[in-house]
Amino acid sequence: MNIRHTLLLLPAVLATLAACTQTEEWDRADSGTGIRVSLTDQPAPAETRATPQELRELAGDDFLKDFKIRVTDPADPATATTYDYPGDGQTIPLKPDTYQVGAYYGDNPVLALDAPYYEGAAAETVDVAEGQAPAVSIACRVANALVSVKYENEVKIQEAYTRYGLTAEIGETSVTTTDPAQSIYFRAGTVPALYFTAQRTGSGEAVKLPLTEGLPDAYKAGDHLILTLKMTPEMKLEITTEVNTVTVQETLPQEWLPKPKVEAEGFQGNALTFTETELPTASIRLTTASAIQGLKLALDFGDPQFSALNGSYQLTKAEDNAKLAEIEETLGIDLPGIGEEGKAVDLSPLLAKLQAKADGATTNTVSIDVLANGRWSSTGNATEGDATTYTLTCNRPQFSVSVQPENVWSKQFTIDEATVTTGNAEALKEKLVYQYKATDSDTWTDCTNGLTQTFDSHPDNKSYQVRALYRGVIASEATEITLETPAQLPNSGMEEWSWAQTHEDAWYNPIDADTYTVYPWNNGDSAPYWNTNNDFTTRNRGTFANPYNSFPAVSFVKGAHSEEWAVELRNTGNGRGNTLPSNVLDMNKVAGELFLGDINVTTGGTDALPSGDNYTIVKGRNWNVRPTAVKFWYKYAPLNTDTWRVNIQLLDADNNVIIEKVVDSSTSQAEWKEETVTLDYQEGQSYAKCAKIYLYFASTINTGENLQYEKSSYSIWLDSETSFDDVWHGSVLTIDDISLVYDK
Repeated sequence: MNIRHTLLLLPAVLATLAACTQTEEWDRADSGTGIRVSLTDQPAPAETRATPQELRELAGDDFLKDFKIRVTDPADPATATTYDYPGDGQTIPLKPDTYQVGAYYGDNPVLALDAPYYEGAAAETVDVAEGQAPAVSIACRVANALVSVKYENEVKIQEAYTRYGLTAEIGETSVTTTDPAQSIYFRAGTVPALYFTAQRTGSGEAVKLPLTEGLPDAYKAGDHLILTLKMTPEMKLEITTEVNTVTVQETLPQEWLPKPKVEAEGFQGNALTFTETELPTASIRLTTASAIQGLKLALDFGDPQFSALNGSYQLTKAEDNAKLAEIEETLGIDLPGIGEEGKAVDLSPLLAKLQAKADGATTNTVSIDVLANGRWSSTGNATEGDATTYTLTCNRPQFSVSVQPENVWSKQFTIDEATVTTGNAEALKEKLVYQYKATDSDTWTDCTNGLTQTFDSHPDNKSYQVRALYRGVIASEATEITLETPAQLPNSGMEEWSWAQTHEDAWYNPIDADTYTVYPWNNGDSAPYWNTNNDFTTRNRGTFANPYNSFPAVSFVKGAHSEEWAVELRNTGNGRGNTLPSNVLDMNKVAGELFLGDINVTTGGTDALPSGDNYTIVKGRNWNVRPTAVKFWYKYAPLNTDTWRVNIQLLDADNNVIIEKVVDSSTSQAEWKEETVTLDYQEGQSYAKCAKIYLYFASTINTGENLQYEKSSYSIWLDSETSFDDVWHGSVLTIDDISLVYDK
């Protein structure tokens, strides 16, 4: 008998025994009068035992049915009635009386191999009343003793002996075991003579060596004598002994144990479907009541990384565990080996490794059959049948990318982080790269900085597709984007100009005085971009139209930074209501202003006595590409101390400011100097697509009563340089070669 000290799956309690059938039927068996018996294992000291049902599930009714229930009338102790176990839920019928109840299993042989004998009795007598069936609990235990043998340094023993084993003798009865898995049972209270029996290697001479050293003088019920035999270097046989007390579950014969079970946890039926990166938990539990004797594995992986393992494996000896270790290492799981106990095989490491294919799921199957205590899990006998097959379907994760329009610039775009529909977003994103390609190309390229692609220069091709690629294999659907196309402002070199005599203008009645206004666009241009505040400083186009009350604040000049013309902005006090020699109305004290947009001029009263004159700028011209900066060349001649200004704004369709930058300077600049005004886009902040652009230059920020000005003659270019007397003017800002910069 194999004494399974490591068999933790077996509980220590015998299953509930319901009613048994009496060998002599009582004529009132249907009255419900009798007893209901349950059997439990005798607990070992300081041990807690499990429920009887656990042992039933392992050993089954084949074990319980052979127990006998002995019922004795205390008034006649020599007479006992024996009952067999018929099944659960029955009552052993008895007449109303007082009884002693006991139970036993086995024949209590003088000597035998693997022949445990169990016995127990109720702690007290049982009173049976009419119509009642009291429950009786009987604590059973091993009632005979046993001896088993272990061999140390067995290779050394085999040098000296063959066909060796342990022999026990009591009187004329003798039993020999050559299998250490078998135990010799004998009656408690008897003392067997023990021998090491063998044949000498080579000669074949029979050997029978008595074993006496350290043996007990007597054996109680449940005593288990364990002999350990060892061959010394001097070829002398040594013996060590120990005596333990065994419980019922330690002595169950192999044939009583159930067939192994293969059960899945975390599956639907025998199938598990999941998405790669989801990291599900699942296991296959191999439940065995004894050490595994064989494994049958069949692997069929649709996942290419494991397809080299595909095939069937029959493992029946300890040497096969090397192959098992190879499978374990590749799959990342821990299977029980030959000679080990069954256990739950955690599939989570394998599930974490399984991958889908670019075009869909991979289907992977694992079939398993387990042999233990002489039976296969698939059939319950020594011949295996169809192994249990488990299907692991790994679906490809679903994810998508998008690009917000505001994140697409002229030489850069940023993709939104992928939206994960199925799969573990965190795990998936660790292995995502973001890619782009020209729409007319087949080549995908990784973005230069994670989610962002920045080109070294503005590409000619503006149409692209973007996607996310997981694990270099599984791609999202592509999303179309179009880069903004860089553009420069019309007349950014300030070469296009026109002018008109205000007294000949169609808006006004002719007068004798020759006064002029100047426009930064060609004659007849129906959609000019640039404008000035000249319509305000030249608003006096009727009577008294003299230079001191009608003169352009902005005009064009020679000596440009490049080509022929530049634009000149100057402080002016010219306007309606001014009279000589020195009365300049504060409302006429304005900067020379050049800007993108329109101007609305309001006048009141008369040219001589104006009231409420003012103007407003309608900001911006249509523009759909966002610059990062504006550059220009300038000179500045302040009168006394003064400050000029430049302001750039990007506006949405509702004239809301998306971003702007204002730069003021008070430094005198006699020679052309380049200035760059950079829009301070913040990393990680979103900026809407623009609908308009507003660019504004002013010769001063000190208008009204604070304006710096003086009266003198002043020359401007018309058909030629033309000089005007009595002009009120101040600081002069000259601008040329305006350009927009696109670095994003």
